Amino acid sequence: MNATWQTTVLLAAVGAFVLGGGVSEPAFAAEQVKGADTWFPIMPDDDWFMEESIIDMTDLVHKPAGKHGFLRRRGKDFVFSQQPDEPVKFWGTVAAPCGRVDLQEQQARFYVKHGINMLRKHTVQAEIGLLVTDPSTGKRGFDAERLDKFDKWFSILKEHGIYMTWSCFYPHVVTPDDGYPYELLLELPERGDGFSTSGFVNFVPALQNAEWEWQKTLLLHENPYTALRYVDEPALAIVEVHNEDCIFWHSPLNTLAAGENCPQHTALLKRMWMAWLQNKYKTDEALHRAWMFGKHDGDSVTNPDMYIYGAWQFYAEGPYYGPPVNVKTGEKKRMGDYVQFLAELQRSYYQRRYARLRELGYKGCILSTAWKAGGPSADPANLWCDDAMDLITRHNYCGGGVGGHDIRRGKVNNGSHMDQPGSMLLSIGLYQVEDKPFIVTEWTQKPPNQWKAEAAPLFAFYGMGLQGWDGSYHFAGSRPRMGSGWPSERSYVTETPHYLGQFPALTFALYKGHIKEAPIAAARRLKPAQVFGGIDALSQDITGGYDEKVARGNLATPPEVLGIGRVTVKIADGVPAAQKVDWAQYWDKDRKVVVSMTGELAWDYGRRVVLVGSEKTQAVIGFAGGGQFELPGATVAVRTPFVSLIFTPLDDLPLVESKHILITAMARDRQTDTKYNEDGTELVEIGMPPLLLEPVQATITLKGADVTSVKSVDIYGVPKKRQVQREGNTFDIDGRYKCYYYEVKR
Repeated sequence: MNATWQTTVLLAAVGAFVLGGGVSEPAFAAEQVKGADTWFPIMPDDDWFMEESIIDMTDLVHKPAGKHGFLRRRGKDFVFSQQPDEPVKFWGTVAAPCGRVDLQEQQARFYVKHGINMLRKHTVQAEIGLLVTDPSTGKRGFDAERLDKFDKWFSILKEHGIYMTWSCFYPHVVTPDDGYPYELLLELPERGDGFSTSGFVNFVPALQNAEWEWQKTLLLHENPYTALRYVDEPALAIVEVHNEDCIFWHSPLNTLAAGENCPQHTALLKRMWMAWLQNKYKTDEALHRAWMFGKHDGDSVTNPDMYIYGAWQFYAEGPYYGPPVNVKTGEKKRMGDYVQFLAELQRSYYQRRYARLRELGYKGCILSTAWKAGGPSADPANLWCDDAMDLITRHNYCGGGVGGHDIRRGKVNNGSHMDQPGSMLLSIGLYQVEDKPFIVTEWTQKPPNQWKAEAAPLFAFYGMGLQGWDGSYHFAGSRPRMGSGWPSERSYVTETPHYLGQFPALTFALYKGHIKEAPIAAARRLKPAQVFGGIDALSQDITGGYDEKVARGNLATPPEVLGIGRVTVKIADGVPAAQKVDWAQYWDKDRKVVVSMTGELAWDYGRRVVLVGSEKTQAVIGFAGGGQFELPGATVAVRTPFVSLIFTPLDDLPLVESKHILITAMARDRQTDTKYNEDGTELVEIGMPPLLLEPVQATITLKGADVTSVKSVDIYGVPKKRQVQREGNTFDIDGRYKCYYYEVKR
């Protein structure tokens, strides 16, 4: 990295930040150029996959998937079994197959071109259906036609170099054929052709066995297009137990605590609770002594009907009993025992599933679930449960608006990450376990939020880079080409300029290792007994809401530390003492600047700008309008209010030496005739396709050797013939060129 730039950035903590006040422009840019600020339409067609495309990352993705063996965990990293000394990262999406085989081929090629090497199928059961009984043989199996289509799609992805993560259930659905007692079956919520096991499966072994029977049957199935059983398939990199389901969530605990809709399941859990207490305390005298200040009437090691807590009661300081604020801190020992009881139930379930998968012969990585507890005092225990498997995952979302999953007129959640380092999507990194790979299997900054161009770069540079996360799965894809407008007016679409359009620059940086992983900035370490105390032992409340996870309350480790260096947690017996660096060396609270321990990243949340200054990939992200920025390889003066402006050396040389540079330039987007209110907090009119992109207007001076050519580039990555006007190494990019890619040669 450029030593001068690094020194300048590190001096931010004492006031010498790299932002300049003025905008230096060449003579030809002094007057407003006609069309420079005109939003331009994007009308995508099928990609012809031209050889001339400079955004084609296909060569960075090895083929076929699985050629280097099974995915394994080596400490905190992923490796392949045949390359145990080479850590690997996955950049992917959550996707469904296109209908026709030719479109599935196009979809796979389209994804790989943009650097995608992993796909999460959510859910596999929704794709191939339930186990059904053949009346002629009495054997159970899958619908042959649906399974064949899935097999073919899997083989296409594998051939193109795309690994797969299986999200099998959301939730698993059981029918009378599964043998679950009918009177218990009727207590489960109806779901499609059967009954949902959501929540209940976490403590009922019979439902776990039914879930396993489905999974085992599929893993033992031989894919005719690969001639491998899935259990022997190295392209099947990760298998999840199930999606977004854990014992500590509101469903099932609130339902079970109420006991009205499922009295038999409530009675089952209470009997298990009683047996656990008998094993721990043996006598009522010992139980009452332990619970001296929080005992309920009827508490006894022989009572199968003791009070149990709902998830809504898991407050940070002890059990909550409703408004006005009523937290019984004296009862935290009782609730801590309940949390431990549930945690041991949950973890033993994961351990059984893990053992079954290994005994069956599956050699890839195994994952529990992305889900969280319903309150902070149970959240560390839930993470301890997840740590029973090979890796950790979580989901996170931000943005969106009144339409929820859809884009609708009305309120817009128009916040930006720029206001707080480590916030919004990145805050989920507080769950990274110290010695396990960490992936995020669902994330997006949802439209109509206007600042969503910031999401993918921040996720790549801070999450996958600085924090050392191992897998990214944007939610969600399903198309063989770039979508039109705001596709389907849905909040979750990968195939848009702000996401897929930035993936080439981001995957190039990640796969080439341009962004250094930081040393530990905060390693939180606890013994299991500490997380079973009925309080939030991590002082880390990220449990509110559903899709959007936000760190709240009196945080022992503020999200800003995620901008400094790696933040981890480990809950195990025998862990060493917690450690952290002096955050004040990197965090100037007065100037509102956080710099990374690597010296490559600077987050000025006072001015709401992030600078990336690695030796190779460099960038300006955020509300940069009116500022001049000194990067190691470029001086950039920005006129557009908000940008994501990324410089990628395609020859993998330091940017100041690179002879072939891709510039990715994003600002805001909107559909034609879209209207917001003045502060962007309300969507007044949705508009319609085509999508309009606000052009990035900036004056760029590249440092180093003489520039010989600057060209605009179409959305497929093919340079246009027209040269961008320049004076030496200085040139303007703006709306005249109607593009978001530029190619520089020298």
